[in-house]
Amino acid sequence: MRADGRASIGDPSGGAAYTDAAAVRQSARRAEEINLRNLVENIQPTRERARLVIRKAGNHAIEELWLRRS
Repeated sequence: MRADGRASIGDPSGGAAYTDAAAVRQSARRAEEINLRNLVENIQPTRERARLVIRKAGNHAIEELWLRRS
């Protein structure tokens, strides 16, 4: 965080500066991209084979556990 209240992303010397709100939006957008890619590439293709499914809340707390019996 810079003295003027703007977040500095990347370059530690203050390269690209974002407001707090813009930094939060950017990080949320990146997290969504990563999570979507993980879902499509890793989770969906193996879902039918899973014996244990963990459903988590937005705060990462476990909401449900599903155990598939063979």
